[in-house]
Amino acid sequence: MTLNKGSLSSRMFMEETNMSERMVKNLCEMVSISSESGEEKEFIEFLKTKLQQEFNGRCQVDSYGNLICKIPPKNSPVSEPLMLAAHADTVKPGKGVKPVVRNGVIYSSGDTVLGADCKGGDRGDSGGGYKCT
Repeated sequence: MTLNKGSLSSRMFMEETNMSERMVKNLCEMVSISSESGEEKEFIEFLKTKLQQEFNGRCQVDSYGNLICKIPPKNSPVSEPLMLAAHADTVKPGKGVKPVVRNGVIYSSGDTVLGADCKGGDRGDSGGGYKCT
C-alpha cells in the first residue's frame, strides 16, 4: 500500500502507529510497577497521577486504597457518568516484572508473571493489535 505524504490515509496510519507505540509503552511502564496483592500503592499513585495529568481527572484514594477518579466529558453530548472498575494487584511472582516485546506480542522476561490481566485493561484502549501473554 502506497501512502501519499499528507493524505488523510497517511495521517490516519501515522496516528494509529503512534497510538499503538504509545499504548505498548504505557502498558510496559504499568506492568513494570510491582503491585502484588496488598502492595498496590505505588501503582495506584502512578494511575492517579496519569489520570490527573492526561485527563484532568479529579482523583482521590479512599481509606481502603481504592482509586476513585472523575474525568470530565470531552466533546460529548452524554452527561451521565460511566463507571469503570478494575483491580490493581497481581499474583506472585509479580515484583521486578520486565516486559519484553517480540513480534507484536508482549511477554514477561520469564521469571515473573506479566501482570497484564487488568493492567492491560487500565490502558483505556483496545490494545492496538498487541497481544499480552
